[in-house]
Amino acid sequence: MRKRLHAFSEFSRTILPHEISYLLHSNQLQDRDRLRILEQIQQNIRQHPPGEDFDLSIDKRTYSHLKNWIVKQLAAVDVDELYQWLTGLDMDIVNDRISPSQERKLLAQVQQYEHPGFYFTKFFEVLRNYSNFLLIRLRYEDHQAISDFLDRYQADYDRHQEIPVRLLQASVDIVGK
Repeated sequence: MRKRLHAFSEFSRTILPHEISYLLHSNQLQDRDRLRILEQIQQNIRQHPPGEDFDLSIDKRTYSHLKNWIVKQLAAVDVDELYQWLTGLDMDIVNDRISPSQERKLLAQVQQYEHPGFYFTKFFEVLRNYSNFLLIRLRYEDHQAISDFLDRYQADYDRHQEIPVRLLQASVDIVGK
């Protein structure tokens, strides 16, 4: 017979130490039970084999909601998912398949952008393609917001484009010697 909260216990074992530290330090949870569960996960991660079982008096829906919250929070800062999203979005823009929800998310990313962002170069290139998409559709207001972003960070983008060329030249010089 499976013990209660088996699925959550298995899930909690997949969380890495730096991830639980991030969740504990960046969370704004007010629910004391959820904080206790996060602290229990951290304690179990530090102990080998994992220590105590989770508190069975806490409603199992709380565990389910917390699991969904953890997945969402970690996905929001996962740079691999960001790159995959940017690549897919770029393909959708180029192929004229971008959905209104994708557009809203992209425009929100522009508004929330903190420089330098991870995958800045890819983000800039996606926005350049999106700018063309907007201009063709005569969507001047959104185009202006994207154009302002592109103008603001053009010099940084140009510098980022020079880096691989310099690295290649340095590598050629080093290998040549």
